[in-house]
Amino acid sequence: MDWLPCIARDESYLIYSGNSKENPDRFDLYISFRDESGKWGQKINLGPKINTEGVERFPGISLNGKIFYFVRDSTIYWYSTDFIEDLKRENKEF
Repeated sequence: MDWLPCIARDESYLIYSGNSKENPDRFDLYISFRDESGKWGQKINLGPKINTEGVERFPGISLNGKIFYFVRDSTIYWYSTDFIEDLKRENKEF
């Protein structure tokens, strides 16, 4: 189940929480980039710096677009959004 999306102000990407049939109690955060035609790309796991064995949910982006925040097991975390551009470059065919 994919839920709780957060869309960037410029609508170039969205981040959401999702789980899998194999592990229904574990939620990770994923990103999807919008291509030039306006279509959303495949989901990309945000990786081990963000996702853990815990439950990651409730993603958000600050109004200025510089801070990404989320909740992991009832604790709020935040990171610079610089990693999002790195993910976009690494996954050119999204």
